Amino acid sequence: MLSGHFVEINDFLLFIHPEVYPPSEDTFLIMKVLIDLPYAEGEKLALDMGCGCGILSLILAKKNYKVVGVDVNPYAIRCATINAYLNGLKSKVRFLLSDLFSNVEGVFDLIVFNPPYVPRSEHYDDSFFMRSIESRPHLILRFIEQLPSHLAEEGEAFILTSDLVDYDEVKSKAREAGLLLDIVLEDKLPWETLFVIRAIRRTC
Repeated sequence: MLSGHFVEINDFLLFIHPEVYPPSEDTFLIMKVLIDLPYAEGEKLALDMGCGCGILSLILAKKNYKVVGVDVNPYAIRCATINAYLNGLKSKVRFLLSDLFSNVEGVFDLIVFNPPYVPRSEHYDDSFFMRSIESRPHLILRFIEQLPSHLAEEGEAFILTSDLVDYDEVKSKAREAGLLLDIVLEDKLPWETLFVIRAIRRTC
């Protein structure tokens, strides 16, 4: 039996496993962007990269997207699957184990990514989540590089980042990948500033 606890966020009942990153300030910021999106019409596909407990996938499913959620953490996949069942959305969401896009096929109208970006320190434990941060210092850059192969022509991606990340380096990688970035939302916290970046294809 899985250990963990339950929380209720935005009318979702969520099971949180101790080896899975819990919804926090960064999660809540990107949630605001997704909640404000219009209801998807037709067969719109969404990808939740680094899905964690699956809350972003559930929000997108409620917006009528068919959602694929992926994570490198097997505990996250189990946790997110449980949460899809708990909230009656299993028919609209499926979860896959994947290191970024390694097991992802096809293109998506919407892609969201709330990556681990905080450097490991004495404040963190030795959970699977924290070990994955230590081994992926350039995760956002890898994501940006691979994004165009999976983003629909008229699609958009929303990426959570922080002033702890070199944004100039991210913008440079985006230019190389043929992407245009702009900051759509930010939140100034006492210890850092969080940003949600929107990425689309360059048209010229």
